[in-house]
Amino acid sequence: MGKSKKKATPAEMRAKVKAVVERQKKRKQELKAARVVKGIAKQEALDKERAAKSLDDALQYLTLWDTNRSEWKFHKKRQITLLKNMLDRTRVPKPQFKILLRYLGGLGGVARVTTIAEMKAEMARSPDDNCDAKTLGRRQKRASCIVECLSARSS
Repeated sequence: MGKSKKKATPAEMRAKVKAVVERQKKRKQELKAARVVKGIAKQEALDKERAAKSLDDALQYLTLWDTNRSEWKFHKKRQITLLKNMLDRTRVPKPQFKILLRYLGGLGGVARVTTIAEMKAEMARSPDDNCDAKTLGRRQKRASCIVECLSARSS
């Protein structure tokens, strides 16, 4: 009547089991890789959000320094955030940059020397893949203002 099923030999059974185990391992690795990628994307989003909040806090810190020094208190992290972002006009708009120049007048010690050196290096930089000529020109103009401000107050 029907076809009779032939029993698999032990070697064939081992091969089938091995193939199933390999498929399971591969699937498990794919799922793990997907979780890692998803986790990295989530972490990058969190980092971006934290950086934006940090910059907002730093700009508020700068405004408080300008408007109400009796309430203002020095925060090293906020100063560092300002120093890292001061050349980018999208992050530190022109009105805050003018305040920042006054704030930098009080900068002293190693921070002052390091900032002057970094700004001089920025002024000597040439356009590359990361920065077009227009953006570089704006950054260099800001760097020049900062060097002028810091040099004038150190004399």
